[in-house]
Amino acid sequence: MNIRTLAMGCAALLMFGCASNQQAVDRSLGQAEMTQTVAAESNVDAAAAAKAKADLDSAQALAANGDEEEAIVMADMSTLEYKLAIYTAEREDMKKKNEALEKELREDNERKAKYQGILDSEVKGGKQ
Repeated sequence: MNIRTLAMGCAALLMFGCASNQQAVDRSLGQAEMTQTVAAESNVDAAAAAKAKADLDSAQALAANGDEEEAIVMADMSTLEYKLAIYTAEREDMKKKNEALEKELREDNERKAKYQGILDSEVKGGKQ
């Protein structure tokens, strides 16, 4: 009776462990796929997106073959590559916006200096 109970307990733990790994695989793949969707909506670098897609495809193939640990690693790698591509695209976009604002600020300062010069000349002309 004790051996049977022990065997049943080990089988239950083994099944729980496998189910737990499958949930981790599903979670990692799901996260990578969601990040892929966000990247597709963003203006990401095509080469970076292609690398992340290749890793996601590898993760899905590994999961289908039952290599859960490798699938998790590849899915997580894909997620990180997509995030890096997204953040890089956002940084480039912010950089362009910043450059435009700096140009506008310089133009405003030039206009201010021009009008200040006009004002100064009028003030000097009025005092004479």
